[in-house]
Amino acid sequence: MHRLSTIAALAAAFAFATPAIAADARSPDTTLSFKSADGKTTLTGYFWNAKRAGARPAVVLMHGCGGAYSSGADSFDAATVASQYREWGGRLSAAGYGVLLVDSFGPRGHGGGVCDIPYEDRPAKLNEVTVRPLDAIGALQALRKQDRVRQRPVALVGFSNGGSAVLSTVAKTGPTVWKKNAAKPSPWFAGTAAFYPGCGLQGDFNGEWEPTIPTHLFVGTADTTTPPSPTCDARYTEALERQAPAMMATYLGATHGFDRASSGKTDFARAANAAAKASALATMDTLLRSWLRKP
Repeated sequence: MHRLSTIAALAAAFAFATPAIAADARSPDTTLSFKSADGKTTLTGYFWNAKRAGARPAVVLMHGCGGAYSSGADSFDAATVASQYREWGGRLSAAGYGVLLVDSFGPRGHGGGVCDIPYEDRPAKLNEVTVRPLDAIGALQALRKQDRVRQRPVALVGFSNGGSAVLSTVAKTGPTVWKKNAAKPSPWFAGTAAFYPGCGLQGDFNGEWEPTIPTHLFVGTADTTTPPSPTCDARYTEALERQAPAMMATYLGATHGFDRASSGKTDFARAANAAAKASALATMDTLLRSWLRKP
């Protein structure tokens, strides 16, 4: 339960070209349909099989405000899943995990994302604090029906808007926020990670955000889309005050979306993002092994 302040060796990072999409990036193996726990929405999910035999632990991915697909895609299907998620899916499946990317927006009529819609005008049916946690629960329930997952442990990882959904999903008082008297499936998620989330959470958890399972935030000091200060700092402090299992890694100079290939508009930002990405991936490897047991 401590904060990791990661001041990357930027001078060293400048010596390396920002990596292109990792060689293990690939399209999902299967398209799934399953119910959100909202009780009314049939969601689409994209599943990468673990590249190891037998029942495997799994990871649920929650996309950001841009949606699950490549920018400008003419269709919304497995072939157009955004490179960011193809990279995560390929990398994690190669490491021995099943991976399920949840499309929260496409089935609700916004496959192209909502980043261009002013926040206050975004449809309530896409709310990351009160609705998308129910999609995460639906994904967990869907994985329990997969022969290669079943009762193996499952982690939850979200990005930006999806990271906010993660923070709401794991909050102790979450059920009273996203659905009165909602029941959490058992077994529950084993651990969660939120990359550059918006931590305001619409004021629903101010002063009392408390994750019930290990939760790790990854943020960059140069993020101007969802600045980590003061809201993420406040959420993290709230968790520590309650001795909750929270950690936060802060990367100097890293911008929003630092895990994407070639992210950053300047040489400094690209170097900072490359260093942050390398550190975050190494941390995630350690966390997943801890949460899900060595695959």
